[in-house]
Amino acid sequence: MAITRRGFFEALAAVGGMGAATGWLPAFAQRLAVWRNWSGGQSALPAGQPAPSDESELAELLANATQTIRPVGSSHSFSALVPTRGLIVSLARMQGMISHNPSTLQAEFWGGTHMSTMGSALHEVGQAMVNMADIDYQTLAGAIATSTHGTGKRFGSYSSVVTGLRLITAQG
Repeated sequence: MAITRRGFFEALAAVGGMGAATGWLPAFAQRLAVWRNWSGGQSALPAGQPAPSDESELAELLANATQTIRPVGSSHSFSALVPTRGLIVSLARMQGMISHNPSTLQAEFWGGTHMSTMGSALHEVGQAMVNMADIDYQTLAGAIATSTHGTGKRFGSYSSVVTGLRLITAQG
């Protein structure tokens, strides 16, 4: 019996569904989650796409990695910053406001926070962004790393208003 292309993909989908339901996937199926940027101009078939939920999970992931690691935010960049056969790490589970200081008008956010959600969080504590870019689905870490900016000659990029960062390296 010859298998058709459609039959192959249906069987593959069934294996994926079984894996999702049971938590088991064969080694070949673990690499079938293709990553693409928003335009489809960049893509990769990484070994994995972990999403740590806190700094300790991220530090452990970085310390134990044996392959290339690339960070990903909202996949908005046009350039080949993310594609790898290694790990594509998302901070999607590390988002939201961590703290704020009403006397200095400063707030601390997780790097995976989408710019579109920062305004309402800041509004709740009587603060606001000075300027916003027209694309607000980017993550804070991505917007800072790629020098995303709003409009107007007097306003710098998001990175120009950063007062501090916590970075986790492979050494912790």
